[in-house]
Amino acid sequence: MVTFLAGGTGTPKLLDGATRVWDSEQVSVVANTGDDVELGGHLVCPDVDTVLFAGGGVLDRETWWGIADDTTATHAELVRLADAAGLETGPRYLDDAAQTTGREIARWRRFSGVAEFMEIGDRDRAVHVTRTSLLDEGHTLTEVTGTLADAFDLDVDLLPMSDDPVATLIHTEAGETIHFQEYWVDRRGEPGVADVEFRGAADAEP
Repeated sequence: MVTFLAGGTGTPKLLDGATRVWDSEQVSVVANTGDDVELGGHLVCPDVDTVLFAGGGVLDRETWWGIADDTTATHAELVRLADAAGLETGPRYLDDAAQTTGREIARWRRFSGVAEFMEIGDRDRAVHVTRTSLLDEGHTLTEVTGTLADAFDLDVDLLPMSDDPVATLIHTEAGETIHFQEYWVDRRGEPGVADVEFRGAADAEP
């Protein structure tokens, strides 16, 4: 048995090589969940999903994220509605009170779905809806990930790093505190970084 700690778009390439050395049934993957976000009420787990999509044979291997040939009709309509209503676009991080209410797994990583700053494909979105709905039914993230892994017919054993909330927050040189996805996706890694905080990590159980 071999276990990989995984995160980012390099994971599918790593697993492609690993499964040429070890049988897939001998491979476990512990995926980063510190960069997860709740977007428009749905929990998005990018590093978990990259392994799901790669193992299921549907990963977009040009971008190394998302589902190949996915459509983005819902995302486009969200952007159109925001524009038509004169709503401000860009990341809309919810206030502190909203960050600590509702489902605990999404603490400190909640964004409004207005204009949706991350482009989510339609088939991709179905995964997030299913994941969030199962969490709301009382299942743990580990249990939900196992269910989704079965749906994608994964050969490797896929686990989230924790069932507890951990949020990667960037403290910029300008004095802002922003979620990693806002820093990376919306701002393209541009702000100078003063510090990186893994909020919740000290209390999270593996």
